[in-house]
Amino acid sequence: EKPSLWGRLCFDGSKEEVILRRHESYEKRKDKVQRNVKKVAEMKMEEERMTFRKHMALEERERQRIDGIKEDEKKRAEEEMHQAFSQLQINGANRDVVNEVI
Repeated sequence: EKPSLWGRLCFDGSKEEVILRRHESYEKRKDKVQRNVKKVAEMKMEEERMTFRKHMALEERERQRIDGIKEDEKKRAEEEMHQAFSQLQINGANRDVVNEVI
């Protein structure tokens, strides 16, 4: 005969022993459920942290992109201003030379 996993199907013991075993089983189950609930809450919290970090990183990249665009526009505007100023100086110098010749 092959040995079974439980040995026998029914527990032979007093009513107090049955109640004690049942109570211990309930306590073990309750502890397991509480651990699982805690684990799920921790996982949810970690997921929220990771989502927040990813969102912050995305916002930082977007801010850097916008800052880069602003810097490029500023440089372009400064160059255009310097070119226009140089052109005004050249035009002003040409007028002075023409006025001297006349």
